[in-house]
Amino acid sequence: MFGRHKPAGDWFYPVLGTLALFLLTAIAVYVLTSVWRDKVAAATEPEVEAKPVNDGLSAGEILDRRLASGEITIAEYDELVAALARRQATSIAGAAAAAGNGAVRAAV
Repeated sequence: MFGRHKPAGDWFYPVLGTLALFLLTAIAVYVLTSVWRDKVAAATEPEVEAKPVNDGLSAGEILDRRLASGEITIAEYDELVAALARRQATSIAGAAAAAGNGAVRAAV
């Protein structure tokens, strides 16, 4: 009676099984509540329509609107208009050069 001891497995595995059950239950509750919370948040968020960035306006028209609304100063407006003019001149010169090179290549 006093000489017989129970091996460690007699109490260890039931405790381990109970802890595993608690852990799995906690994980299931966490996953289910996060999924439910995401669905509720998606259902209650108002839908926002995407607006076009420039409403089909040219760069100059956008600058005119920004100046009129007071978003930029006259000095900034003049600087941006000059930068647009330089960019347009560069792109026109590049297009003419590309067309010129194509004409030369076609003639050769």
